[in-house]
Amino acid sequence: MQSRLESTLSRRKIRTNCSPRSSDQANSRLADLKGHIDVTEQKMHMTQSELANAKSRAESIRKDQQAR
Repeated sequence: MQSRLESTLSRRKIRTNCSPRSSDQANSRLADLKGHIDVTEQKMHMTQSELANAKSRAESIRKDQQAR
């Protein structure tokens, strides 16, 4: 998720040629989001890879149930 946020931010910077102030604001927002992700991971006691694995399993179960 963090890399997706960073990628989105990078694309937006390139597209809009952000001013330094806008860039600072975006970087601040990105840092806030990363902090929220870290806190959420800690509260859930799950890492991003564990969360991705859980999502993958849930998707497999959903597809299996739809096939029935």
